Amino acid sequence: MRKQIREMKQKVAAYLDTQQNILQRALNECRGLTPAEQKDHDGLNEKIEPLLETIRRAEGTSDLDAELSGQRSSKPERPGGGGSVRSRRSGEVRMLTRDERVQDVITAALPDNAQPQDFSIGRAIRGKVTGEWGGAELEKRSMSEGSDTLGGFLLPDMVSGFYIDLARNRSALIAAGAHTIPFDTNTLAVPTVDSDPTATWRGENDLIGETDITIGRRNVTARSLAAIVRVSNELLADSADLAGQIIQAGLTKALGLEMDRAGLRGAGGALEPLGILNWAGVNATAIGGVVTLDQLSQAATRIAADNEVPNAYIVSANLNGYLDRLKAGDARWITPSPEVAKLTRVVSNQALDSEVYMGAFEQCAIMPRQGIQVELSNVAGEAFQRNQTLIRAVLRCDFVVFRANAFEVLTGITIPA
Repeated sequence: MRKQIREMKQKVAAYLDTQQNILQRALNECRGLTPAEQKDHDGLNEKIEPLLETIRRAEGTSDLDAELSGQRSSKPERPGGGGSVRSRRSGEVRMLTRDERVQDVITAALPDNAQPQDFSIGRAIRGKVTGEWGGAELEKRSMSEGSDTLGGFLLPDMVSGFYIDLARNRSALIAAGAHTIPFDTNTLAVPTVDSDPTATWRGENDLIGETDITIGRRNVTARSLAAIVRVSNELLADSADLAGQIIQAGLTKALGLEMDRAGLRGAGGALEPLGILNWAGVNATAIGGVVTLDQLSQAATRIAADNEVPNAYIVSANLNGYLDRLKAGDARWITPSPEVAKLTRVVSNQALDSEVYMGAFEQCAIMPRQGIQVELSNVAGEAFQRNQTLIRAVLRCDFVVFRANAFEVLTGITIPA
C-alpha cells in the first residue's frame, strides 16, 4: 500500500509541475491563459482531486499541502478565498490570476502555523501604543523581528499578502481580469509585446521567411501607495479586535480604490504608475457626446481587429446607470449587441463619467511589492488633543500593460440629464 501511495504522490507532483509550466509559459509570453491552456489546467485538477482524496483516506490525514511542499494549484477562487497555489521559489516572479491569492505564494509562515486571519492589526497597534500585549501573543511574536523604533512595524509577509488580497477584492481592474505579479525588489524589468511575429507557408526545402516579435521593456518601480485611518484610543483599549476590523476594512478599501485609479488613469512619473489611459499605444477614441451601444460594439471590434479578445469594460456608477436605463422610443429596454453583451461590465468610480475602459484585461497587471509598512502617531494633527491614533499603511506597487493594442479608452462622453 505504501508503494501505491508513493506512486500516487509522484503522479500528483508531476501534474502540479505540468500546471506550473502552463502558467509560467503564459507569464513568459506576457499573456493570460488561452482557452486550451485553461482546459488543460482544469483537466489536471480533475486528475489531482481523486488522487488526493484516495491518499487522504489511506493515510488518515485531511491536509496534504505540507507533504506536497505547498505545490498544489487548486481550482481558482477569488482573492481571499480558500484556493492555493505553489509557493514561490526564492527570486521567482509569479503571475497570479484574479482567482489566486498572494498569501498562498508566500513561504514565510506565522508562528505556530497560525493563519493570517488570526492576526489582529488592532491588537498589534494596541500593544505598540499602550505596551499591553495581553491576548496578543501571536501579534507580539510575529513582530518581534523587523519592527521599527518609531511606533510602527512591518506586517508579517503572510499578513501583508492577506491584506493585499483584501485590497484586490476591492479592485475593479482585478474583477475585470487583470493579473497580479508580486515582486520583492525595488525595480523589475518586465517584458511587453510591441508587435507579434507572423507565420508563413513553405514548400519542402524552401527558406522560411523570418519575422520578429518585438519585445519591449518596462522597468517596474516599487512606488509608495499610502492610506491613513484614524481610530479612538478608547476603542483600541476596550475593543482591539473591533478596532482592527475597522482599520483593516478602511485601509484595504483605500488601497484597492487607489490601485484602480492609478491603473486606469495614472499620470506616471516619479510618484504614481502610468495608467491605461496614458499608456503609449493604447487607442483613445473621442465620443464627444452621448455614448451608444453601437460605439461600444465598434470599440470591441477595433480591439478584435488587432487580434486581441476583449473580455470586459469598466465604467463609472453614473454611466453604468445610464446604460442600464437605455430604452427605445416605445419604452422597451434596448438590448446590447451580442458582441457587447458577452463582455463583463465592471463598475468603478475611479473611472470618470466621461470614460469607458475596454480591453482584454489579462494583458495588464498590478504589481505589489510584498511587505506593508504600518506607521503610528498619536501626536500628528489633532490626534493628541482627541486621544486618537493615526495609522498609516504604505504599500509599494506599480502597474504594467503587456499589450497596448489590447485596450481602448472612449473619452469625452456626456450623460444626459
